[in-house]
Amino acid sequence: MAGTKLIVVEPNMHSYPHSEINAGLLSIMQEVFPFSTKYFYVSSGHLNALQDFFDHKKWKVRNINVIPFTPWRIPLLDLILMFRLLFIYYKMHKDDHLILLGIYPLSNWVLSLLNRFSKRNVLICLHGQMESYLQNTTIGVSKHYYNLSKHVFKQKDYLRYIVFGQSIFNNVSFLFPDHSKAIIIDQPYVYDNESYGEILGAPPLNLGFLGRFDKTKNVQSAFNLFQAAKDLRDRGLVKISIIGRVSEEYIGKFDNDISFSSDSLPRDKFIEEVLKQNFIISFTGPSFYRATPSGVFFDCIKYGKPLIALRNEYLEYYFKKYCALGYLCDSVEEMYSIIKDLAENPQHLVDFQESFDTVRTELGLSKIAERLKEAL
Repeated sequence: MAGTKLIVVEPNMHSYPHSEINAGLLSIMQEVFPFSTKYFYVSSGHLNALQDFFDHKKWKVRNINVIPFTPWRIPLLDLILMFRLLFIYYKMHKDDHLILLGIYPLSNWVLSLLNRFSKRNVLICLHGQMESYLQNTTIGVSKHYYNLSKHVFKQKDYLRYIVFGQSIFNNVSFLFPDHSKAIIIDQPYVYDNESYGEILGAPPLNLGFLGRFDKTKNVQSAFNLFQAAKDLRDRGLVKISIIGRVSEEYIGKFDNDISFSSDSLPRDKFIEEVLKQNFIISFTGPSFYRATPSGVFFDCIKYGKPLIALRNEYLEYYFKKYCALGYLCDSVEEMYSIIKDLAENPQHLVDFQESFDTVRTELGLSKIAERLKEAL
Protein backbone atom coordinates (compact mmCIF):
# COMPACT_ATOMS: atom_id res chain seq x y z
CA MET A 1 0.00 0.00 0.00
CA ALA A 2 1.75 3.12 -1.24
CA GLY A 3 0.43 5.59 1.31
CA THR A 4 0.24 3.26 4.30
CA LYS A 5 2.48 4.05 7.26
CA LEU A 6 4.01 1.83 9.92
CA ILE A 7 4.39 3.74 13.20
CA VAL A 8 6.36 2.20 16.07
CA VAL A 9 6.61 3.86 19.48
CA GLU A 10 9.05 2.93 22.26
CA PRO A 11 7.66 4.76 25.33
CA ASN A 12 9.86 3.34 28.09
CA MET A 13 13.50 2.83 27.12
CA HIS A 14 16.04 5.66 27.28
CA SER A 15 19.35 3.76 27.18
CA TYR A 16 20.75 0.25 26.61
CA PRO A 17 18.16 -2.12 28.23
CA HIS A 18 15.87 -3.96 25.78
CA SER A 19 18.15 -3.12 22.84
CA GLU A 20 18.43 -6.68 21.51
CA ILE A 21 14.69 -7.21 22.07
CA ASN A 22 13.58 -4.00 20.36
CA ALA A 23 16.04 -4.51 17.52
CA GLY A 24 14.44 -7.92 17.01
CA LEU A 25 10.94 -6.42 17.13
CA LEU A 26 11.80 -3.72 14.59
CA SER A 27 13.31 -6.33 12.28
CA ILE A 28 10.23 -8.54 12.28
CA MET A 29 7.83 -5.59 12.05
CA GLN A 30 9.46 -4.23 8.90
CA GLU A 31 9.29 -7.74 7.43
CA VAL A 32 5.64 -8.28 8.37
CA PHE A 33 4.59 -4.74 7.37
CA PRO A 34 6.76 -3.87 4.33
CA PHE A 35 5.39 -0.36 3.92
CA SER A 36 7.48 2.30 2.24
CA THR A 37 6.96 4.81 5.05
CA LYS A 38 8.03 3.81 8.56
CA TYR A 39 8.19 6.05 11.63
CA PHE A 40 9.99 5.23 14.86
CA TYR A 41 9.37 7.34 17.98
CA VAL A 42 12.29 6.70 20.32
CA SER A 43 14.67 8.43 22.73
CA SER A 44 18.07 9.37 21.31
CA GLY A 45 19.84 7.32 24.01
CA HIS A 46 17.95 4.14 23.15
CA LEU A 47 18.38 4.75 19.42
CA ASN A 48 22.15 4.95 19.93
CA ALA A 49 22.07 1.61 21.76
CA LEU A 50 19.97 0.03 19.01
CA GLN A 51 22.50 0.92 16.34
CA ASP A 52 24.69 -1.99 17.45
CA PHE A 53 21.95 -4.43 16.42
CA PHE A 54 19.66 -2.76 13.88
CA ASP A 55 20.02 -0.53 10.81
CA HIS A 56 17.30 2.13 11.09
CA LYS A 57 18.20 4.05 7.91
CA LYS A 58 14.91 3.06 6.26
CA TRP A 59 12.96 4.57 9.16
CA LYS A 60 11.95 8.16 9.76
CA VAL A 61 13.11 8.66 13.35
CA ARG A 62 11.25 11.00 15.67
CA ASN A 63 13.27 11.62 18.81
CA ILE A 64 11.23 11.83 22.01
CA ASN A 65 12.25 12.53 25.58
CA VAL A 66 11.87 9.46 27.82
CA ILE A 67 12.18 9.95 31.57
CA PRO A 68 14.04 7.13 33.39
CA PHE A 69 11.62 4.64 34.92
CA THR A 70 10.93 4.33 38.64
CA PRO A 71 7.70 2.91 40.15
CA TRP A 72 6.81 6.31 41.63
CA ARG A 73 7.05 7.98 38.22
CA ILE A 74 4.59 5.63 36.50
CA PRO A 75 1.60 8.04 36.66
CA LEU A 76 3.72 10.83 35.16
CA LEU A 77 5.11 8.52 32.46
CA ASP A 78 1.57 7.39 31.73
CA LEU A 79 0.29 10.95 31.28
CA ILE A 80 3.17 11.81 28.96
CA LEU A 81 2.51 8.70 26.88
CA MET A 82 -1.23 9.38 26.75
CA PHE A 83 -0.78 12.85 25.23
CA ARG A 84 1.91 11.57 22.89
CA LEU A 85 -0.39 8.82 21.65
CA LEU A 86 -3.30 11.22 21.20
CA PHE A 87 -1.12 13.30 18.89
CA ILE A 88 0.04 10.25 16.89
CA TYR A 89 -3.39 8.63 16.78
CA TYR A 90 -5.05 11.81 15.53
CA LYS A 91 -2.71 11.89 12.52
CA MET A 92 -3.21 8.21 11.59
CA HIS A 93 -5.08 7.14 8.48
CA LYS A 94 -7.37 4.14 8.32
CA ASP A 95 -4.81 1.76 6.80
CA ASP A 96 -1.85 2.84 8.95
CA HIS A 97 -0.47 0.47 11.58
CA LEU A 98 0.53 1.62 15.07
CA ILE A 99 2.73 -0.66 17.16
CA LEU A 100 3.52 0.18 20.77
CA LEU A 101 6.56 -1.52 22.30
CA GLY A 102 5.08 -0.89 25.76
CA ILE A 103 2.00 0.63 27.40
CA TYR A 104 0.78 2.13 30.69
CA PRO A 105 -2.73 1.70 32.18
CA LEU A 106 -4.28 5.14 31.54
CA SER A 107 -2.86 5.27 28.04
CA ASN A 108 -4.27 1.81 27.41
CA TRP A 109 -7.75 2.87 28.56
CA VAL A 110 -7.75 6.01 26.41
CA LEU A 111 -6.53 4.11 23.36
CA SER A 112 -9.18 1.46 23.94
CA LEU A 113 -11.92 4.09 24.12
CA LEU A 114 -10.76 5.85 20.95
CA ASN A 115 -10.42 2.63 18.99
CA ARG A 116 -13.96 1.46 19.70
CA PHE A 117 -15.08 4.12 17.26
CA SER A 118 -12.10 4.70 14.95
CA LYS A 119 -11.07 1.03 14.56
CA ARG A 120 -7.43 1.69 13.73
CA ASN A 121 -4.80 -1.06 13.34
CA VAL A 122 -3.06 -1.09 16.72
CA LEU A 123 -0.73 -3.73 18.18
CA ILE A 124 0.50 -3.42 21.78
CA CYS A 125 3.45 -5.40 23.15
CA LEU A 126 2.89 -6.59 26.71
CA HIS A 127 5.92 -6.95 28.95
CA GLY A 128 6.56 -7.16 32.69
CA GLN A 129 3.33 -5.40 33.69
CA MET A 130 1.48 -8.68 33.12
CA GLU A 131 2.88 -9.97 36.41
CA SER A 132 0.73 -7.33 38.13
CA TYR A 133 -2.45 -9.17 37.21
CA LEU A 134 -1.45 -12.48 38.82
CA GLN A 135 -2.18 -13.58 42.35
CA ASN A 136 0.81 -13.76 44.71
CA THR A 137 2.82 -11.51 42.42
CA THR A 138 6.36 -10.51 43.33
CA ILE A 139 5.79 -7.01 41.92
CA GLY A 140 5.59 -4.28 44.55
CA VAL A 141 3.46 -1.16 44.89
CA SER A 142 3.22 -0.52 41.12
CA LYS A 143 0.89 -3.53 40.77
CA HIS A 144 -1.96 -1.42 42.21
CA TYR A 145 -1.59 1.15 39.45
CA TYR A 146 -1.29 -1.45 36.69
CA ASN A 147 -4.43 -3.14 37.97
CA LEU A 148 -6.38 -0.10 36.79
CA SER A 149 -6.12 -1.60 33.31
CA LYS A 150 -6.95 -5.18 34.25
CA HIS A 151 -10.32 -5.07 32.48
CA VAL A 152 -9.29 -3.15 29.37
CA PHE A 153 -8.31 -6.40 27.63
CA LYS A 154 -11.95 -7.51 27.74
CA GLN A 155 -13.20 -4.54 25.73
CA LYS A 156 -14.41 -4.85 22.13
CA ASP A 157 -12.05 -2.14 20.96
CA TYR A 158 -10.25 -3.79 18.02
CA LEU A 159 -6.90 -3.49 19.80
CA ARG A 160 -4.66 -6.54 19.64
CA TYR A 161 -1.87 -7.50 22.00
CA ILE A 162 1.41 -9.35 21.57
CA VAL A 163 2.23 -11.79 24.38
CA PHE A 164 5.80 -13.09 24.41
CA GLY A 165 5.53 -16.83 24.96
CA GLN A 166 2.97 -19.61 25.24
CA SER A 167 3.74 -20.30 28.91
CA ILE A 168 3.08 -16.63 29.68
CA PHE A 169 -0.22 -16.64 27.81
CA ASN A 170 -1.28 -19.76 29.70
CA ASN A 171 -0.99 -17.72 32.91
CA VAL A 172 -2.71 -14.55 31.66
CA SER A 173 -5.32 -16.04 29.31
CA PHE A 174 -8.04 -15.21 31.86
CA LEU A 175 -7.58 -11.56 30.89
CA PHE A 176 -8.69 -12.31 27.31
CA PRO A 177 -12.23 -13.73 27.01
CA ASP A 178 -11.69 -13.28 23.29
CA HIS A 179 -8.41 -15.11 22.75
CA SER A 180 -8.11 -13.70 19.24
CA LYS A 181 -7.13 -10.36 20.80
CA ALA A 182 -3.84 -11.93 21.93
CA ILE A 183 -1.09 -12.84 19.48
CA ILE A 184 1.45 -15.25 20.95
CA ILE A 185 5.00 -15.18 19.63
CA ASP A 186 8.37 -15.95 21.14
CA GLN A 187 10.24 -12.88 22.31
CA PRO A 188 12.39 -11.63 19.41
CA TYR A 189 16.07 -11.28 20.20
CA VAL A 190 19.08 -10.46 18.06
CA TYR A 191 21.62 -13.27 18.12
CA ASP A 192 25.09 -12.91 16.68
CA ASN A 193 26.10 -15.03 13.71
CA GLU A 194 29.17 -15.88 15.71
CA SER A 195 29.09 -19.13 17.67
CA TYR A 196 30.90 -18.32 20.89
CA GLY A 197 31.20 -21.87 22.16
CA GLU A 198 31.56 -23.14 25.70
CA ILE A 199 34.60 -23.32 27.91
CA LEU A 200 34.87 -27.02 28.69
CA GLY A 201 37.31 -28.25 31.25
CA ALA A 202 37.87 -27.47 34.90
CA PRO A 203 38.96 -26.53 37.50
CA PRO A 204 37.87 -24.00 38.26
CA LEU A 205 34.25 -24.32 37.20
CA ASN A 206 33.23 -20.73 36.43
CA LEU A 207 29.70 -19.85 37.51
CA GLY A 208 28.21 -16.48 36.58
CA PHE A 209 25.14 -14.71 37.90
CA LEU A 210 23.81 -12.32 35.21
CA GLY A 211 22.05 -9.02 35.74
CA ARG A 212 21.06 -6.98 38.77
CA PHE A 213 21.75 -8.71 42.06
CA ASP A 214 18.84 -7.48 44.16
CA LYS A 215 15.79 -8.73 46.04
CA THR A 216 13.84 -9.26 42.79
CA LYS A 217 16.22 -12.14 41.90
CA ASN A 218 15.73 -14.35 44.98
CA VAL A 219 19.17 -13.50 46.32
CA GLN A 220 18.67 -15.39 49.58
CA SER A 221 18.80 -18.63 47.60
CA ALA A 222 21.93 -17.30 45.90
CA PHE A 223 23.64 -16.73 49.24
CA ASN A 224 22.58 -20.23 50.34
CA LEU A 225 24.35 -21.69 47.29
CA PHE A 226 27.41 -19.50 47.79
CA GLN A 227 27.71 -20.81 51.35
CA ALA A 228 27.12 -24.43 50.33
CA ALA A 229 29.84 -24.14 47.69
CA LYS A 230 32.38 -22.53 50.02
CA ASP A 231 34.41 -25.72 50.36
CA LEU A 232 34.57 -26.06 46.56
CA ARG A 233 35.64 -22.42 46.31
CA ASP A 234 38.29 -22.84 48.99
CA ARG A 235 39.69 -25.83 47.08
CA GLY A 236 39.88 -23.81 43.86
CA LEU A 237 37.31 -26.02 42.13
CA VAL A 238 34.65 -23.31 41.69
CA LYS A 239 34.75 -19.59 40.97
CA ILE A 240 31.62 -17.43 41.27
CA SER A 241 31.12 -14.06 39.55
CA ILE A 242 28.26 -11.56 39.71
CA ILE A 243 28.08 -10.03 36.22
CA GLY A 244 25.88 -7.03 36.82
CA ARG A 245 25.20 -4.34 39.36
CA VAL A 246 24.94 -5.43 43.00
CA SER A 247 22.38 -3.66 45.15
CA GLU A 248 24.12 -1.61 47.85
CA GLU A 249 22.45 -3.51 50.70
CA TYR A 250 24.28 -6.73 49.71
CA ILE A 251 27.77 -5.44 49.01
CA GLY A 252 29.18 -6.23 52.46
CA LYS A 253 27.82 -9.78 52.49
CA PHE A 254 30.12 -11.41 49.93
CA ASP A 255 33.17 -13.53 50.64
CA ASN A 256 36.43 -12.16 49.28
CA ASP A 257 36.65 -14.73 46.48
CA ILE A 258 33.33 -13.80 44.85
CA SER A 259 33.80 -11.33 42.01
CA PHE A 260 31.24 -8.51 41.77
CA SER A 261 30.76 -4.83 40.96
CA SER A 262 28.74 -2.11 42.66
CA ASP A 263 28.36 -0.29 39.32
CA SER A 264 26.66 -1.18 36.06
CA LEU A 265 29.09 -2.84 33.66
CA PRO A 266 29.80 -1.39 30.21
CA ARG A 267 28.47 -3.68 27.48
CA ASP A 268 31.89 -4.81 26.28
CA LYS A 269 32.95 -5.70 29.84
CA PHE A 270 29.66 -7.55 30.39
CA ILE A 271 30.25 -9.69 27.29
CA GLU A 272 33.89 -10.30 28.24
CA GLU A 273 32.86 -11.63 31.65
CA VAL A 274 29.98 -13.75 30.30
CA LEU A 275 32.28 -15.50 27.85
CA LYS A 276 34.53 -16.66 30.68
CA GLN A 277 31.76 -18.68 32.32
CA ASN A 278 31.08 -22.41 32.15
CA PHE A 279 27.52 -21.98 33.42
CA ILE A 280 25.07 -19.24 34.27
CA ILE A 281 23.37 -19.72 37.64
CA SER A 282 19.83 -18.45 38.22
CA PHE A 283 17.64 -18.51 41.32
CA THR A 284 14.32 -17.34 39.88
CA GLY A 285 12.22 -20.34 40.88
CA PRO A 286 8.50 -21.21 40.45
CA SER A 287 7.19 -17.79 41.52
CA PHE A 288 9.20 -15.98 38.82
CA TYR A 289 8.68 -15.43 35.08
CA ARG A 290 5.08 -16.54 35.14
CA ALA A 291 4.11 -13.56 32.97
CA THR A 292 7.45 -12.00 32.02
CA PRO A 293 10.11 -13.30 29.61
CA SER A 294 13.52 -14.04 31.08
CA GLY A 295 16.25 -11.78 29.71
CA VAL A 296 18.93 -13.98 31.27
CA PHE A 297 17.62 -16.96 29.30
CA PHE A 298 18.05 -15.12 26.00
CA ASP A 299 21.53 -13.93 26.97
CA CYS A 300 22.42 -17.58 27.62
CA ILE A 301 21.18 -18.54 24.16
CA LYS A 302 23.09 -15.70 22.52
CA TYR A 303 26.41 -16.48 24.16
CA GLY A 304 26.02 -20.25 24.31
CA LYS A 305 26.15 -20.51 28.11
CA PRO A 306 24.15 -23.35 29.70
CA LEU A 307 22.13 -22.79 32.85
CA ILE A 308 22.15 -24.30 36.29
CA ALA A 309 18.89 -22.81 37.49
CA LEU A 310 15.95 -23.20 39.79
CA ARG A 311 13.00 -24.50 37.79
CA ASN A 312 10.26 -22.10 36.66
CA GLU A 313 7.48 -22.40 34.07
CA TYR A 314 9.17 -20.18 31.49
CA LEU A 315 12.45 -22.09 31.38
CA GLU A 316 10.71 -25.45 31.61
CA TYR A 317 8.52 -24.63 28.61
CA TYR A 318 11.52 -24.03 26.33
CA PHE A 319 13.53 -26.95 27.72
CA LYS A 320 10.60 -29.27 26.95
CA LYS A 321 9.67 -27.75 23.59
CA TYR A 322 13.18 -27.74 22.13
CA CYS A 323 15.97 -29.25 24.19
CA ALA A 324 17.81 -28.94 27.50
CA LEU A 325 20.12 -25.95 27.71
CA GLY A 326 21.66 -26.93 31.01
CA TYR A 327 20.10 -28.15 34.25
CA LEU A 328 16.80 -27.20 35.88
CA CYS A 329 16.71 -27.93 39.62
CA ASP A 330 14.00 -28.10 42.25
CA SER A 331 16.17 -26.79 45.08
CA VAL A 332 19.44 -25.08 45.92
CA GLU A 333 20.63 -28.42 47.28
CA GLU A 334 20.13 -30.00 43.84
CA MET A 335 21.98 -27.10 42.21
CA TYR A 336 24.89 -27.65 44.60
CA SER A 337 24.92 -31.39 43.93
CA ILE A 338 25.25 -30.82 40.17
CA ILE A 339 27.93 -28.15 40.64
CA LYS A 340 29.92 -30.40 43.00
CA ASP A 341 29.81 -33.31 40.56
CA LEU A 342 30.91 -31.19 37.59
CA ALA A 343 33.64 -29.42 39.56
CA GLU A 344 35.13 -32.64 40.93
CA ASN A 345 34.59 -34.62 37.72
CA PRO A 346 35.29 -32.38 34.69
CA GLN A 347 34.81 -35.40 32.43
CA HIS A 348 31.08 -35.14 33.23
CA LEU A 349 30.83 -31.75 31.49
CA VAL A 350 28.50 -31.86 28.47
CA ASP A 351 28.80 -29.77 25.31
CA PHE A 352 25.43 -28.05 24.77
CA GLN A 353 26.38 -26.19 21.59
CA GLU A 354 24.28 -28.33 19.25
CA SER A 355 21.28 -27.60 21.45
CA PHE A 356 22.01 -23.88 21.36
CA ASP A 357 22.28 -23.96 17.57
CA THR A 358 18.87 -25.65 17.39
CA VAL A 359 17.22 -23.09 19.63
CA ARG A 360 18.81 -20.11 17.87
CA THR A 361 17.34 -21.41 14.61
CA GLU A 362 13.87 -22.04 16.04
CA LEU A 363 13.80 -18.63 17.76
CA GLY A 364 15.32 -16.79 14.79
CA LEU A 365 13.73 -13.53 13.64
CA SER A 366 12.56 -14.89 10.27
CA LYS A 367 10.67 -17.75 11.94
CA ILE A 368 9.06 -15.42 14.49
CA ALA A 369 8.06 -13.07 11.65
CA GLU A 370 6.39 -15.99 9.84
CA ARG A 371 4.43 -16.89 12.97
CA LEU A 372 3.34 -13.28 13.44
CA LYS A 373 2.13 -13.07 9.83
CA GLU A 374 0.06 -16.22 10.34
CA ALA A 375 -1.51 -14.83 13.51
CA LEU A 376 -2.53 -11.44 12.10
